[in-house]
Amino acid sequence: MPKLHDLEVFVCLNEDGDYVADIDADIALSQCQESMGGQAFRTVKLMVTMAAPEIAAVAVRVPDEAGETVAVGA
Repeated sequence: MPKLHDLEVFVCLNEDGDYVADIDADIALSQCQESMGGQAFRTVKLMVTMAAPEIAAVAVRVPDEAGETVAVGA
């Protein structure tokens, strides 16, 4: 089973429904104000538990005749 990680994400939303997400509440608010504009803003903290991606190892054999051979510096 993949390892689970607890994340804090702050989402700032303006009155038009435009939003910015960041790991810092102050940055989310300032970026929303600067990038999206508006007169009213709401910031919420989301606590998310998420599994890390798994990296799968796969064995692949590429046939000698596959692809194209290019000479460099000839």
